[in-house]
Amino acid sequence: MTFNRECLDLSVLVSNAGILDTLEAYAEELQKKIYREDLFPVQVETAIIQNLLSGKTDIETISSQLAMSKRSLQIKLSKEGVKYQDILDKIKREHTIHLLQQSQLSIIDITFLLGYSEQSAFNRAFKKWTGFTPGEYRQNYLSTRK
Repeated sequence: MTFNRECLDLSVLVSNAGILDTLEAYAEELQKKIYREDLFPVQVETAIIQNLLSGKTDIETISSQLAMSKRSLQIKLSKEGVKYQDILDKIKREHTIHLLQQSQLSIIDITFLLGYSEQSAFNRAFKKWTGFTPGEYRQNYLSTRK
């Protein structure tokens, strides 16, 4: 992730040390994943993870970042037995579960962090992945930790 120099000089209006600690720990965990094996699906995962917070995870953006056409990316993944949407869903699912379990971020904040423009779409996707809404999942997780 890169920032313009001007952005780095801006003052922080509101801060939350708890969220900062959680996001820094999560960033370290993601960094470990990014620098693992050099298989093509892992390269795609890495590119998606790097773009996740910007919301630019569409196949066109990722293929361009990997210096290939959308179709070439699809063919190369197909040879590995993988679909782009499956990789994207896996990453979003893993990130969502981690954020629901390990942070105090609200569900609406998680919704927008993962690139969803509406919470209803996020809720539907999460329910498809897990059988629970994000709120139900967080409640179940928290109740099992007591």
